[in-house]
Amino acid sequence: MSKPKMLVVDDEADMADLVAKDGDMAGFDVRSTYTSTDFQNLWRADPPDFIVMDLVMPDLDAVELIMSVRE
Repeated sequence: MSKPKMLVVDDEADMADLVAKDGDMAGFDVRSTYTSTDFQNLWRADPPDFIVMDLVMPDLDAVELIMSVRE
């Protein structure tokens, strides 16, 4: 059985890495990124089962990212 996939996006690398580490310990196959553009590319290439994202980022905020995923 494969692990559920989790994608983490946070412009603060330390926070993204901390969340990714916790996700890994919880049994997720974790990928993380620090930009909304990389998030969109990773999401399109292999949609995750679970997303953790920062609400406020310099290029796009979480609401805008959710809307782009929803499309």
